[in-house]
This record gives sequence, C-alpha cells and structure tokens, in this order.
Amino acid sequence: MNKEPSERGRIAQGAALAIRMRQALYYGEWEVAKQKAQEIIDLGIYDLEADYTNLFKVAGQDSKEIILAVQYIPNTYTLYTIGQMYNNGDGGWSSIVPTQDLVDDYEMSNGLTIDESGSGYDAAHPFKGRDPRMAMSILYPGADYIKADGSTGIFNTLDKTIGGAANANYMTSADNASKTGLTWNKYLNPITQYANIWASNACPIVFRYAEVLMTWAEAENELNGPSADVYKKLDEIRARVGMPAVDQAKYNTKDKLRELIWRERGVEFAGEGLRRADILRWKTSDGKMLAEKVLNTTLIRRTGTVSDGPDPETRATIELNPAKEDIFIEDRVFKTFHRYYPLPQGAMDKNPKLVQNEGY
Repeated sequence: MNKEPSERGRIAQGAALAIRMRQALYYGEWEVAKQKAQEIIDLGIYDLEADYTNLFKVAGQDSKEIILAVQYIPNTYTLYTIGQMYNNGDGGWSSIVPTQDLVDDYEMSNGLTIDESGSGYDAAHPFKGRDPRMAMSILYPGADYIKADGSTGIFNTLDKTIGGAANANYMTSADNASKTGLTWNKYLNPITQYANIWASNACPIVFRYAEVLMTWAEAENELNGPSADVYKKLDEIRARVGMPAVDQAKYNTKDKLRELIWRERGVEFAGEGLRRADILRWKTSDGKMLAEKVLNTTLIRRTGTVSDGPDPETRATIELNPAKEDIFIEDRVFKTFHRYYPLPQGAMDKNPKLVQNEGY
C-alpha cells in the first residue's frame, strides 16, 4: 500500500492504520491503539494544521493534518447536509446544532474550567475569555459572522425583534431556527465559500492527525498513567490554538488525566461525529456508559439580549434567573439498549430471519 495517497481522498497507509487505530480505541485495545497511532506518527507525512479553522473550510481541504476526508466535487457529487446545518436566517434548517452543555465544557483561556475558583467565568457573559476553539467551532450570540449575501453582521438568536423587524433566527421564531440559539462555525464559516449550500463541496473529515495524537495520549494514560510524552502530545494540540499547557500538578494521576483527556477530546472534535461513540465506550466509576449520565437530561437554552457593542464576547447578556418555560427545549432519555440502533424495517421485511435489537 502506498505510504502517501496518490491524490486527495484516496485510501493510503495512513488511512488504513487510522481505521485499525480507532477500532482498537473503541474496543479498549490500548496497546494496539497506541501502536497504530505511533505508526502513523512515524510515517512523517502528517502534522497539525497551524490554523484550526482552516481545517473545516474549502480552502483547507489539502491540509497536511487531514488523513482521510469524504470527497464532494462541485457539479459532480455534492453534499446536501451543509444546507441543513445553517440557521433559518441564512436559508438553512438548523437540523444539527451545538448545545449549551458543549459550550460549558470548553475551558477558560487560562486553562481552568468554568466552575473552578479563579477561572474568571461570568455567567452573564458566558462566551467571554474561553478556549479559542469555542468561537472557532461555534457561532454564538453576539459573534461577528458573514451572511448569505456576503455582508457582515452580528449573530443574534436571543432577541425576538431586531430594529423593529421580526428576527428569523430567534430560537422559537420558526422550526428552522436553532432551538439552542447556537450554530456551527465548523464547515459553515463563511457561507460564501459555497456557491450553493444545498449542493456544496464541503469534504467532511474522517481522520485527522490530532486524533492520532489524542489516541496515543489516551491509550498511554490507560496503560501506564501520566507521562511526559502524554503531556507533550496533549500540549501540541492545545498550543495550536493558544491554550496553556496541561497543569501537570493538577492532572497528575491516571484518573485526573482521564478527565482532561475526555474533555479535551470532546472540544477538539466537537461536531465531527466522534462524540456518540466516545460516550458509549467511556465508563463512569459505577461501570455505566457515560452516555447514561450525559444524555438523561433536560436540554435547555440560554435567554437574554444582544447589543451592538464592540466586543463580540460580551455583546450577549444572559438572563441569570429565567423562567423555566423560556429555557426548556426537551427532556432527553437514554436507555442502555440505545447503545445499538434499531434494524431498519425495510431490511427486516426483506429478510425474515433478522431479529430486531433488544428494546425496539
């Protein structure tokens, strides 16, 4: 097998190793996961992209970080899903949106979590002073953005009206408005990179080099606990966006470092399709899937207002004592059998010998 792909999108050695690496990670085969990650590193042909945001733009599709991506080509084979992700005001459906829980997972820019003493977190201005990956990944109320007509504006999902006119992006204004008040920046920013959002040439990433470093770090921590090499690989990923190095005094045990690795993996790959598999394979101290903890919850939104001030991070002022009915989106339920998807009815109709997965 070729060491390097003959052209973009072709399967080569790195992609083959990445498939085995991820499989081993998902099955807890730590030695194999680490070994395959190291083999990819040793190929010497991949590296972190200097600009995190560039990875998710058409202009960055030849990035040295991308090991494999699904290929879509203008006027030949195009991607419809991108249109489904934009908000109502830009002609999209808001079908896939971030949650406030994800926002809350990002550290502050000083490396502290929002609930740690001295972090500087301001609940009235929750987008202020955060890990830069938050704004790079998520379009939040008050942020600057480029509209479909190419003009710039302030993203506002919190006010029912703007300048006396109805706000198409207000959270309950339409079925196509984001119910969380948040939209993705990954793959969507700027909208002007696509001639047609419903027939786009976005190329979703399947494997990228940051996952290799993260997998190596997770596997080594599970095998042997914290080490200089584990910290180094995590620090490479964090330094790329200007985040401080891991606090080795705080994350000095296998359990504590595991907490950081879980959080780091969640924010680094937010919106990239890895989260569900991760919260199914990760186990809490009682042996249950992490999904049983984080998905059995009430999904809520933030309410407030957006100003036209000079600082995007503080334009949104969040209501600290909102009415429950104003912030309620839905109750979510995850049962153990949800680990597996149901077999499609069409498949069962074609093959009577198939037995439906338990619970469905």
